[in-house]
Amino acid sequence: LQTDQEGNFYYAKSARHARRALVPQHGTLLKVSRDGQKSEIIANGFRAANGVCINPDGSFIVTDQEGHWNPMNRINWVKPNVGFYGNMFAYNAPADSSDTNMEQPLTWVEKDIDRSPSELLWVDSKKWGPLNGSLLSFSYGYGKIFIVPHEKIGTQMQGGVFELPIPRFSTGIMRGRFNPSDGQLYAVGLSAWGSTQPDLGGFYRIRYMGEQSVIPIGLNANHQGIRIKFSHELDMKDARKESSFQVRTWD
Repeated sequence: LQTDQEGNFYYAKSARHARRALVPQHGTLLKVSRDGQKSEIIANGFRAANGVCINPDGSFIVTDQEGHWNPMNRINWVKPNVGFYGNMFAYNAPADSSDTNMEQPLTWVEKDIDRSPSELLWVDSKKWGPLNGSLLSFSYGYGKIFIVPHEKIGTQMQGGVFELPIPRFSTGIMRGRFNPSDGQLYAVGLSAWGSTQPDLGGFYRIRYMGEQSVIPIGLNANHQGIRIKFSHELDMKDARKESSFQVRTWD
């Protein structure tokens, strides 16, 4: 479980499967005191939450899976005790089911990209070079790791996902941590229902070896288009070609 500096625990509890919630904790982000004596609901309205990330500013990231009231997978930037996150089967859901009555996610994740996101993790290692300080997303559905460039517009976080240029893992990826002794990422995974990867369980180390990879590490949407910051310098000959770019929309 995730813990804060005071030692309190945090976890996300999924809702019932296409059925009304029976208890207030169905589909919520929960805080448990360090002594285990009390719990508190931090946010609600999740369908099938799989993982919690604590952000440096005290907010959270909670992933959710498409289905029922969720038209697509969500990566939610969650502010404590603020808003409702979209699952109308939730306990005490609002009467208004329109988009304006729900918090919008940091990004929708189309299921061809990741059919089932799990936990997110901040990179905290100088050994990871230009990716240090970035945000990662793990894929249970496809056994991938994504980087999540993002920005804040007013009060809304928005961003996207980009698959790191490494082979898929033999299991879905669930959780990861950076080891302070060697500065590298260690991840664990499994596969059961809803993952394309064949192995039942795995333990992995992911190292950055200094390659010159073209990875988007930042983005900014403006009135003229989208400005993207990359981890390494682009080949300007290719960058100036319209054929190097492809734009699609999803609705």
